[in-house]
Amino acid sequence: MSEKGTLDFYFSIKKAYVATQASPCESIQSTINEYSSEQVLNSNNFTTSSSISSSSTSTTPAITLDVNDESILQCSQAAGGGVISVESVQRDPSRGPTFAKEFASLGPYQPKYKYPTVEQRHFCHQWFQKYQWLEYSITNDKTYCFVCRFAYDPVKSDKAFTVIGFNNWKKGIEKFDKHQSTVSHKQAHETWITTEKNRINNTSVLKQINRQFSEQAEENRLYLKEIIRTVMFLGKQCLSFRGHREDEEAENRGNFLELLQLRSRDNDIIKKNLSSLKFTDHKIQNELLILIQENITKQIVSDIKKSKYFSVMIDETTDISRHQQVSLVIRYVDDFFNVFERFIGFERTFDTTGESLFNLLVSWIKQLDLDIGNIVGQCYDGASSMRGEYKGTAARMRQLAPKGMW
Repeated sequence: MSEKGTLDFYFSIKKAYVATQASPCESIQSTINEYSSEQVLNSNNFTTSSSISSSSTSTTPAITLDVNDESILQCSQAAGGGVISVESVQRDPSRGPTFAKEFASLGPYQPKYKYPTVEQRHFCHQWFQKYQWLEYSITNDKTYCFVCRFAYDPVKSDKAFTVIGFNNWKKGIEKFDKHQSTVSHKQAHETWITTEKNRINNTSVLKQINRQFSEQAEENRLYLKEIIRTVMFLGKQCLSFRGHREDEEAENRGNFLELLQLRSRDNDIIKKNLSSLKFTDHKIQNELLILIQENITKQIVSDIKKSKYFSVMIDETTDISRHQQVSLVIRYVDDFFNVFERFIGFERTFDTTGESLFNLLVSWIKQLDLDIGNIVGQCYDGASSMRGEYKGTAARMRQLAPKGMW
């Protein structure tokens, strides 16, 4: 670039800056567009000349940044001679105190930069070593207090170091010393230190709550397993669960509670939770029994499907409460020719005709997700509704399962 071109370039920048003082990045960007980036970066007068036209007062309003605007990157790069990234612009303290917490783990923004000279003064990088809370904005050539921005209080915080920014370099050390001796700064610094300790030691309130919740949940699972073991033991031994009275004053509160009390003598998990957590209500007992039944039935059905072919045995009887109950037993053989007979359960019926029992059996087999066509044997009692030649349960079943011998 010739000497005349260099002077024209300098005055074009100065004129553009004065005309649009509230938006210096925009004016510089318009000038850069007239020249190639190589000419701009190779111009020795660019940094010095453009810096002379900058204002050094601390009353210059902060610039609102659009972190996705590439012109900001180009403007800052040209003004300081350094290369900055989008992340640097996002961390720029001139964006305001509300953004400080987004990059709390990274600490103050202290870029290594060719700081602009204004009235023969510029920011000194060594200040970062003495004032570790200090951070610098490439966008507006001002300094801010990171801890005060992090713990920003609209009433107590110093606006010069949180919102407006400070760039009176002549009184820099004096103002920095004065600021870090204020009560608001000390309180903000304490808040920052506490936050960092919590982060490093992994002892934040949220993580403490989550850890306590996880520990409690795991302990509850272990206790529930002991409850389930007790339920399975009583069920396997065909013992009743509840007694006539289950209050604390009762001498015998039933097998379930008495067995838990006995086990608590040598089981710390039961001993710790039995008096507080309990899980011993009769509704919970019934729910656990149903879940255990479903799990066992699912395993039996899985074994039957592996065997493929099976026989069915049903019988109807009247229980002590005069309700008619139908029981189902399925017989099958495994790959090693071991014969198994599995009791599936009871179903209540209000009608004992051949058609009703047939419909009940078909519905039951479908609920178990078994193929009726794989039935190879049937077994019933001698009632006419079961063995009827035309309308009995066996006759109706042979129509669906021709292989089912009776």
